[in-house]
Amino acid sequence: DFNGDGNMEIIVACANNPCSRAALLILNPLRLSGVSPPYDNELFLASGMSKGSQLYYVIFPKTRLCTSPDIRNDVNSLHPMPEGGFAVGVGELSGAKLADIADTTTNIPGVMYYLDSKFIPKNVQFPDRSLPLFNKLLGLLGEPPISNPEAFLDSLKNDVIVYYGDSIVYHPAAGINFNSK
Repeated sequence: DFNGDGNMEIIVACANNPCSRAALLILNPLRLSGVSPPYDNELFLASGMSKGSQLYYVIFPKTRLCTSPDIRNDVNSLHPMPEGGFAVGVGELSGAKLADIADTTTNIPGVMYYLDSKFIPKNVQFPDRSLPLFNKLLGLLGEPPISNPEAFLDSLKNDVIVYYGDSIVYHPAAGINFNSK
């Protein structure tokens, strides 16, 4: 019961196909209808379908490791935190043939997002050993390494998109933050 209304909600880790990005979807199981955001997508506009009935919807940004449309990120862990909110692990390179990138790499690099009880990101961190792996794979792709991890993680935090119902309430990279105090 995320919103305290006495009804259980469902949380689903999913992929937002129009954005090709990892997402979390929070639903009221007694009220399911429509399609998920983004609602300015031309396929949605042409479909004539209704907007989704989600309570919350969180879209996580991709990094420079996901350079082509067929390579995206995935939610690979979701843990409730004792103080409320969730720790969400997002792995990069889903859909990539790692053998094409690095013969010896079997680990998937990732980022941890710490969301408050309203699904707004409060912190973003690299899990252990993820930064060296990111930089190794970026080098193999001919991309520059992450030289300022703090700025990189802050840019990811600012590119998270949070919907309440069908309205964006958090996307600082686009100048939207209705949850600032």
